[in-house]
Amino acid sequence: MQGNLPRDPVCGLEVNPEDVDAWVEYGGTQYYFCCPECRKAFEENPEEYAGGEAKRPEEKHTEGAGQRHTRHQAGT
Repeated sequence: MQGNLPRDPVCGLEVNPEDVDAWVEYGGTQYYFCCPECRKAFEENPEEYAGGEAKRPEEKHTEGAGQRHTRHQAGT
């Protein structure tokens, strides 16, 4: 059952908080990430991603356990 799932603030992918290992608390808010690479990008520049609208996914992701993440094109 999917509802209003949070989006990865870096790539915009919907993520289920129960299914992810990559998350961070920043400014009193928890942010969830589809992969460690997106978490790292957020941690390197949280002001760019926190509090704003999540970016639209620029690449399709393969969902499921053990998914491999493709490199995102970060927009500035």
